[in-house]
Amino acid sequence: MLCGHDDGDTYSIGGPSELNGREVVSRLISPPFFNALSQTDACEFTVYGAMLYYKLWNHRNDMYHRGVPLELDKLNRQIKELASESLNLAAGVDMQEVGVVASVFFDEAGNLVAFVAKKVHVLLAFQGELEALAFGVALAKELHLGGVDFSSDCQQLVQALIVGSSPVWFLTLSFNELYHALVANDSHVVWISRVFNKAAHSLARWGLSHPCNGLLRFWEAALREGLPLTKSEEAFYLDWVVHSFRITNCGVQDTSQVHWSILHEIHTHMCYSNFNDIIHTIINMDIDLITIENSRSDEKLLSVFREGVKYGAGIGPGVYDIHSPSIPSAEEITDRINKMLVVLETNILWVNPNCGLKTRKYTEVKPALSNTIAAAKLLRSHLASAK
Repeated sequence: MLCGHDDGDTYSIGGPSELNGREVVSRLISPPFFNALSQTDACEFTVYGAMLYYKLWNHRNDMYHRGVPLELDKLNRQIKELASESLNLAAGVDMQEVGVVASVFFDEAGNLVAFVAKKVHVLLAFQGELEALAFGVALAKELHLGGVDFSSDCQQLVQALIVGSSPVWFLTLSFNELYHALVANDSHVVWISRVFNKAAHSLARWGLSHPCNGLLRFWEAALREGLPLTKSEEAFYLDWVVHSFRITNCGVQDTSQVHWSILHEIHTHMCYSNFNDIIHTIINMDIDLITIENSRSDEKLLSVFREGVKYGAGIGPGVYDIHSPSIPSAEEITDRINKMLVVLETNILWVNPNCGLKTRKYTEVKPALSNTIAAAKLLRSHLASAK
């Protein structure tokens, strides 16, 4: 009989002597014949014994409290599987696989609210399903959504949440955290067929081959490059490209500037493009943020805002030229940001380099970005003090 710490809770091991729970664990860790075993055998004995004790203890509780019948063959198979997994972990075998978990949120009308994916390292399929649901619960909290009903196509996870117990011993802590988070948020989890869960799986497959950074990006929307040579055809062309652009992201709900980790913001970038004469076209694109090359043009691209054009979305004029090996000081960047703030509101200004960084060496990138961060922090502090 396996039980806990009380004197009456006994378990016989290798003979008539009666041991309480603590003594059983001690005997498994350091048996009398331990010195006669090889290091490998000793490790296997201890791990197998620990899994044996763990599963028997859990099953004893299931039998006593829930009336679960004893199935020795099934129990023996579970113990062997757990011991095998634990021995691989103890031996330092890298069993982890890279996977992607995804969460897709819909409102009551079926409209897409948010979708996001991230890469994870897992040992078991159940662990991946657990990570996916925990990820969704965390996102719901960040979105301030209460009473969210979650769907999972993993029957094992849904059943485990019903009984309130993890079927995998080394995931017990993560499972309990998820269970309590669901209860705290008044959320429920129901099983859904994989056939009806295509959105999450499609997003996960996409995440395997793409960086999951929480933003929906449209890189280099090259509007000017396709402008017709005939002036009379420009208006039709610009209307057409805006319509086409908006079709590509029409499934994303219009909630700009939400938390960065939600795949909700639509970002685009225009590099070395004189966009002053197409500013109204850019406004009609209905994007949340546009980053532009500005540092090499000596702020000329911002002249349109000096002429009274109002732009309500986010804009990130480049604060330094990444095509130059020179490293800007924090003072230089601060001066450039201050020039931008003359024509742009603080709530729409983003601070970023003017383009990608792959043309630069790491020894150039790190100090330049550090100075950029320092400048942004300094100005935020000054603006907060001014208020």
